[in-house]
This record gives sequence, C-alpha cells and structure tokens, in this order.
Amino acid sequence: MTRRLKRLSLNEHIILGKDLSKMRTSCMAMFVKLETAYGLGQREGRAAGGLLKAIDQLRCVLDSAVFREHVEAVPTIYYRNRKHLHYCATPDCGELFGSGNDDECRTDEDHGHAQCEACLREQDERDGPAA
Repeated sequence: MTRRLKRLSLNEHIILGKDLSKMRTSCMAMFVKLETAYGLGQREGRAAGGLLKAIDQLRCVLDSAVFREHVEAVPTIYYRNRKHLHYCATPDCGELFGSGNDDECRTDEDHGHAQCEACLREQDERDGPAA
C-alpha cells in the first residue's frame, strides 16, 4: 500500500510564491551585475542565468500544482498579475515590479522599455522639470 503524500496548503503556496518571487528578484539583480562585470555569455553570468532558469521552472511547476490541488486558488500566487509584471530595464537595477492595471503601468516610451518607480524618479530628478 502506497502512502499518499501531504500536499502544500493554499497558505503554504502563497508564502512559497512570495519567497520565490523575492529570490528571483535578488537573482536577477545578481545576474545583471555579473553580466555587466564579466560580459555577456561568460561562465559567471551563465551560472547566474542557470539559477534564474531553475527558479522559473520551479515556479512554473508549482503554479500548475496549486491549481490541481486547490480549485479556489487565484492565478497570482506564483506570478502576480502577469500582464503588468516587468523587470526594470535600467542598467544595474533589474528590479521586478508591477501594477494592477494599464493606468498604473509607466514605461519609457522613447526607449520602449519599462522602468521601476525609483529609476523613473531618479531620471526625473536628473532631467529636471519638463519645459
């Protein structure tokens, strides 16, 4: 007779989703720093990229598991609001950020990439008031 394993509770999935999101944000910052310091495609950056890929694969598998195990789960446990989730494109930042709807998303239209609020504020301070 095989013993049925105890699955994660919905609350455990929520906590794990937040932890994995924080880990991925930290790893992304490390990845950007290593790519900047050692160049694209070097061993150091590739190793950090492998870590990011492993975290992404785990999030994907757990995202599927939470919906198999908990029909009441909301679709933002492992991937917040996917449509409005961005990585800051400012060099040396790479922060993961998002908003709840299109009205709150701010992007740098001239360069076609998203920036977090801290980088946008810093850029506004550098550029000064708009004329």
